[in-house]
Amino acid sequence: MAMMVLGLSGVAVLAALIASNVLGFAWFSQSLFGKMWLKGLGRPLKPSKEMKNGMPKAMALNAVGALLTIYVLGYLLNFMGASSWMDGVNTAFWLWLGLVVPVKLGNVLWQMQKWSVFLIESAFQLVNLAVIAAILATL
Repeated sequence: MAMMVLGLSGVAVLAALIASNVLGFAWFSQSLFGKMWLKGLGRPLKPSKEMKNGMPKAMALNAVGALLTIYVLGYLLNFMGASSWMDGVNTAFWLWLGLVVPVKLGNVLWQMQKWSVFLIESAFQLVNLAVIAAILATL
């Protein structure tokens, strides 16, 4: 029997956490969208010493946030009886559309964030939620 973490398979939680982190590193890397994202935020492409020193704390807090997302999404998938990767992706899409997009849109409207940042971050959130949900619904 698989180890259960808050009602979710420990294997599924670990796989979702790893997938989320790998996706984030790739998405925001200089090779994919990192340069455009940093430019849109008005940040330098080369990280400062202060930014480098803050990386371990940021990564740890990001992992906590990802675990919270994994648990809540897993809870919703279980509640809805999702049993396939497509159920997971469908649920992720609607959650993204109704919860993530309006929040990110607010950043553009009220914080004067650039549309490029909105698109990069919103697309990441969609893919990230879909990957997590697909893993949780099938493992």
